[in-house]
Amino acid sequence: MIRKAIISDIQYLTKLEKDLFQDDAWTYSDFEEQITQNPYASIYVYQFEKKIIGYIDLWIAYENAEIANIGVDKNYQRKGIASDLLSFCMEKVNTARCDNITLEVRISNFSAISLYEKFGFKKVSIRKNYYADGENAYLMVKH
Repeated sequence: MIRKAIISDIQYLTKLEKDLFQDDAWTYSDFEEQITQNPYASIYVYQFEKKIIGYIDLWIAYENAEIANIGVDKNYQRKGIASDLLSFCMEKVNTARCDNITLEVRISNFSAISLYEKFGFKKVSIRKNYYADGENAYLMVKH
């Protein structure tokens, strides 16, 4: 089940984020800000058997959309969870009649890049030293 995140989800999101992204992980306050203060953001969680196993942070601002963050528990990866979250967000983007949707992804994250390309995203540029460890990111866009 995919649903909108609530404050009580933040502790689980923070743990999952740290497990997935270590040095680049969002903090409790990062998630809290997205849920309570960012008027453009919506975090959606993928819940399976009462456990949060994935999430996606979608920003919609007027005609533009951005996937700010996405993560799936390592024990549930390659089972279609990320695809389900992306499909869910694509519906939201289409309903909002956005002109495009963007995201950044590590240039070494081949499986994520492949997934995004299946959804019609194209690499349009490189963001130099985007991550804390200095790795570059691709900026990907879907029109």
